[in-house]
Amino acid sequence: MKRPYTKDFKTYDEQLALLASRNLPSYDTDRCRESLRALGYYRLSAYWYPFRLRSEDHVEGVDVPDETIFPGFYLDDIIDAYEIDRTMRHILSKGIDQIEVATRVATAYHLGQQNRFAFEDITLFGDNASAASHWDASVTNFEAFQTMLHNRQVASKETFVQHFESRYDNRLPTWVSIETWDFGTLNTCYQLLRPEDRMKISESWGIPGSRVLGSWLEVLRVVRNMCAHHSRLNRRHFESIPSFPKRTLRFQHVSGMEEAQKHRLYPILVAMNEFLRHTGSPEDFIRDIRGLILSLDTYPAVSAHNYGFPVNWANEEIWKPDRQPN
Repeated sequence: MKRPYTKDFKTYDEQLALLASRNLPSYDTDRCRESLRALGYYRLSAYWYPFRLRSEDHVEGVDVPDETIFPGFYLDDIIDAYEIDRTMRHILSKGIDQIEVATRVATAYHLGQQNRFAFEDITLFGDNASAASHWDASVTNFEAFQTMLHNRQVASKETFVQHFESRYDNRLPTWVSIETWDFGTLNTCYQLLRPEDRMKISESWGIPGSRVLGSWLEVLRVVRNMCAHHSRLNRRHFESIPSFPKRTLRFQHVSGMEEAQKHRLYPILVAMNEFLRHTGSPEDFIRDIRGLILSLDTYPAVSAHNYGFPVNWANEEIWKPDRQPN
């Protein structure tokens, strides 16, 4: 039976005292108070949740764990775990930005050769474009996509959009329209295109297969939104996961991972790494990921395993900075 919420408001000092009573004291009280003020109790609680005591018959996802924390942790350790997650989001955001821009260019370049207004041409879209939209069953996927493009153009404040609207007939050519898109619009377009066009775009980057690229774009769309909204990546279970070609040696260590690990962040990082090797310069991404993950041994409340990293990951070919794309 549901019950009314009756917990009282607590000051930052009262929050520190409450956590101390639950076996999560502060080592550096001033730092912890400032972190509660800057980040919030509830946001940080997601990072100490895994360390709450469970009974022997506890069923994860069904039973609520005790409020008391495992012995040996400080709130400072939890703040460290949050800051590492924040750094991970920054690394991912930078990499996804590069991938998004490169994919926009590849899509516009390929489709623009066929029709300067390719996004208005339903013959360039696959059979699923004529299916009912899951957003609104009264319209097709293609019609919903056209509405999406219109809304992006109307919402845009870019000078180049105003130029085209004032000088021409309000229709943006492929290579202009795509610059008003967000990652979700880009992903929607790719998933709706004809198989042969998706293949051409994936081949232009050396990505092994249009379905592989499609799965990567869908996952990166989700991750990009998480990064933009400061969502937790530590111990995150991702419903959608990237696909990898089974016969490619450098991806076999991912295929051999436990199922739970496949739904952590690590496979997504592998996909990003591979994408960046073909679309830009991966050196910064590899350096940043290696540096961050290899530093985790010094932090009590976070580990490489929390992000799905397998043992000996740093020795895999995909993480060698000097490897060149095939």
